[in-house]
Formats: sequence, C-alpha cells, structure tokens
Amino acid sequence: MHFNIIVLVCLLGCSFAANAQKPAFKASLLNSYVKGWEESSSLQSFQLGALTRLGYSKDLFFQAEILLSHKGGRNTAALQRQKVNLVYFDIPLLFGIKITNKLIINGGFQPSILLLAHNNKSADHPSVDGFVGGDLTRFDYSTLLGVEYLYNDFLSFSIRYNHSFVPFSSYNQPALANENILLLRLLQISAIYTPQIFR
Repeated sequence: MHFNIIVLVCLLGCSFAANAQKPAFKASLLNSYVKGWEESSSLQSFQLGALTRLGYSKDLFFQAEILLSHKGGRNTAALQRQKVNLVYFDIPLLFGIKITNKLIINGGFQPSILLLAHNNKSADHPSVDGFVGGDLTRFDYSTLLGVEYLYNDFLSFSIRYNHSFVPFSSYNQPALANENILLLRLLQISAIYTPQIFR
C-alpha cells in the first residue's frame, strides 16, 4: 500500500508539471467532526493547496489536487472530553461537469496520508503529541461531492462534502460496534485563484 501511495504522488506531480491548462491555488475553511463518539462537536480549521484540470473541455474534465489539511473533532462527553487534531496530506481526484456557464458539479475520491496528530485530553488522561504511530491509522480514503461557482476568469468558490470510510483509529484496537467506529466527516468552503499567467 505504501508503494502505491508513493507512485500515485509521483504521477500526480508529473501531471502538475506537464499540464499548464488550469493550475490554480486553493484555500479552504473546514468544518470537521468525528462520527462514533456519543457526544461530539465540530472543529473549525484550514486547508491550503493547489489544483489543476487535466483534459479540460467545455463540459467535462478531470481535476487533481494536492492539499495540506487540518481535521479532527471534539468529544464532549463528560468523562471523555478531548480534542483530536489531525494533519493530512490529501490527494483529491475528481471528475467535473460544467452544467452552466457559471456552475460546476464535481465528485470523486481522496486518498490521504496522516502526517501529524495531537490528542488534547482532559486532566485525567495524558495527551499524545507528535508524529503518528500507535493506535492511529496512517491512511484514509474518502468520497467527495461538491459544487463550484465560477465568479470570474480568475476566481471561483466551492463547497464540498468529504465522507471518510476508513476509521482513523487502528484496526489493531479491540472490535467495536459499528456505531462506535471513529470516522471523519468534513465540510469545506473554498476560494480558488488562478494566476493571470495560467489563464
């Protein structure tokens, strides 16, 4: 699996370098939460990265992105209070359909690599900080669905939902009921800027 991820990153990098049709920069506000805790609240954070559209046509194209994302959530149960902060390297791969002159619908999937983790627990439980390991899953996969509004030739705005289906706690943990498996859910609102030299 590690080799496949490395190959995917290399191929994506080559695509970015070889294609100059629609490279752009992306900044996002994220609202994420953890499904599986009995009492959970969302975590607001940021995301930065770049994207390009390959084989762009009037109505259909493929979009590849590389993003650095801060995700997580808060467990608000009285005896389990904690805030989980997770930093991922995301690689969204999407198909886009231009349905009007101003509106694009896109969907696809996203492999992610966990880079850093911080688990800020209550006073009764020690915190975990630093590079990932132990009971955290290093890789995540999620499905994506979003809408993008083309404001003008160099600026657009998008909203996207990420639905993760890989628990971020390790498979080595004791078996849990389905409703207690810890999964990330994410809503992002983004601004996408295409520099003049790339338009």
